[in-house]
Amino acid sequence: MIAFPHNEGSGGTRALEVNTTKLRTAALPIFGDPSLVGKSNVKWYARAPNGGPPLVFLLGCDIAGTAEEFGSHVNSFRRAGAAIVLTTVATVFGEHAVAVGTTIVDELMQSAAHGASSPGTATTLGDILREAKRKALLKSLPMVLCVVAFGDADWRLQ
Repeated sequence: MIAFPHNEGSGGTRALEVNTTKLRTAALPIFGDPSLVGKSNVKWYARAPNGGPPLVFLLGCDIAGTAEEFGSHVNSFRRAGAAIVLTTVATVFGEHAVAVGTTIVDELMQSAAHGASSPGTATTLGDILREAKRKALLKSLPMVLCVVAFGDADWRLQ
């Protein structure tokens, strides 16, 4: 799941704005709560019932909420079932976030293609992120140094 949102509000009113839609992350259903499945008031899922854990990119202005209580949006997505959340820890330009996000996705795709040609090999998300950061720095995108991963950086992609 990839989004380039605007961070809005704080505490219980915090929201991610994508286009004109505001997603209150504090309201994300907690994964594994069977009472929430199929309820009409549940519009958003980080992890669909019976689905695999997603890799979530939230690349926008200080989505990690460094001025707020630890990991506000990040904590909500992790609690809702995301395996890893890649996000930012500073205010960034939208065009830089998109360029860095594209670099990371390109690296993920190259890793997937390489893994397909070499069965049995696996690359960790941490390895992929490190290589994407190197490439973004070579493109004069120091904003990539604001990108952090919350979750298991040893998550293996095959």
